[in-house]
Amino acid sequence: MIPIYKQLIEKIKKDVESKEINSPVLSEREMAQEYGVSRMTARKAIDDLVDEGVLYRDKNKGTFVADRKLRRVFESNWIFSSINAETTHMLLYYDVKNGDQQIADLLNSDPDRLFIRLVKLNSNKKPCSIDEIYMMMSVASKYKLDVLENMMNLHAIIERDEFVIKQHFTPTIVPIKYTALLDLKINDMVLEVNSEIWTKNGTFFGLIVTYINTRNYFVAVTL
Repeated sequence: MIPIYKQLIEKIKKDVESKEINSPVLSEREMAQEYGVSRMTARKAIDDLVDEGVLYRDKNKGTFVADRKLRRVFESNWIFSSINAETTHMLLYYDVKNGDQQIADLLNSDPDRLFIRLVKLNSNKKPCSIDEIYMMMSVASKYKLDVLENMMNLHAIIERDEFVIKQHFTPTIVPIKYTALLDLKINDMVLEVNSEIWTKNGTFFGLIVTYINTRNYFVAVTL
């Protein structure tokens, strides 16, 4: 028997097929009432559809229909192998600090420990993506990534066999601070990719949050 939340997913997909991009969908409570299911079931269905790229969430505003062009599937390390010799990188921000609870939570670490935050723009004739890289200073030092030049070439290190990459893909609205850099407008859609990098012995290596301009950079993804 097909689980109820799976049945609900198919119903929601049919309902949003004819809707415009960025159209709002029912809230969890409204969806539960509309389809006669529990809120937990509605939440599970919405979560899966967000993961699949059919819907996206905008904090404090609700859930909306995503751009169909963003519904694709990637190999597990696609974002790194796609970087090639023609890709140029421009440093936007680099800092070493501590005391930021939000970033400490991202890195599952103590806020008193030093971490590196690096932000760079990746271009291939046109701006294609922005990487936000977060890493504990102790880890960076071990791999000689406390040297800025090495940190800018982090992708080459990650492609080694000793690392495992866990990625999460979410269509979202471009952060306002990156609109001009990515040659986009406010409220344009991007693909956000959260890449957790782990060593094969289970040690957390770092986090890369990537915002991809799918207008200037074609993305072929398969879930």
